[in-house]
Amino acid sequence: NNSAVSSKGVLAVGSQTSGRILIWNSVPDTNGTPANIVVGSPDFYSTDDGPTDAYMRNVEGVCFSPDGEKLIASDGNNNRVLIWNTIPTANAQPADIVIGQTDFTSSSAGIGPDKFNYPSGVIVTPNGKLIINDYNNNRVLIYNQIPITNGASADLVVGQDDFYSNSAGVGANKLYSPWYSDVSPDGRLIIGDIENNRVLVFNEFPTQNGASADVVIGQTDFITSTPGVSDRKMYYPVGVTVSPK
Repeated sequence: NNSAVSSKGVLAVGSQTSGRILIWNSVPDTNGTPANIVVGSPDFYSTDDGPTDAYMRNVEGVCFSPDGEKLIASDGNNNRVLIWNTIPTANAQPADIVIGQTDFTSSSAGIGPDKFNYPSGVIVTPNGKLIINDYNNNRVLIYNQIPITNGASADLVVGQDDFYSNSAGVGANKLYSPWYSDVSPDGRLIIGDIENNRVLVFNEFPTQNGASADVVIGQTDFITSTPGVSDRKMYYPVGVTVSPK
């Protein structure tokens, strides 16, 4: 989702339209507490769309690595994800790694294991797998570890049979504009499938491209996608999260 708390208690909140991340060194306990650090913009009072290693256009998702050391953020319209190897301690601190692009000044959309078309949600599993929702490519990309080099390729794709397909669809192995994902404490992958008005649950974390979900909620089967308002229906489900217990 677009806010996260690290295992060390640091709070990060992404701003979709202003392209910045506000960081509090601890979760505030009083109203109106000012942030300690801003990244993605030059300072607290101005913006810059980039793309550079320090400036972002619009932040759609933020997360921390399990050890609380790394900050990861999706820069949607710049079609990239930035990684800070340590939690920033200075305003406009440059990112260390970019994926989706080969350098920090490129922003083209694309398809393949090393490209994005509007990345949205980003999360890291407890065992270090990076999951990125590639919204306009109708897929979720999985990296077996957090990349350490620019332009790194994903290891798996969900929602498509291969890295070079991006058609929207309905079914147990298809997605239509997935926005956010999460992983349950017992290792199940959960994806919010917005345009299909449903949430998919994979009982086993995918190990091959094009894996099929085991459970659908928001619909009674895998081939229906109608929206609705009831205890069994959904209308444009965006965010998904699972509590630690």
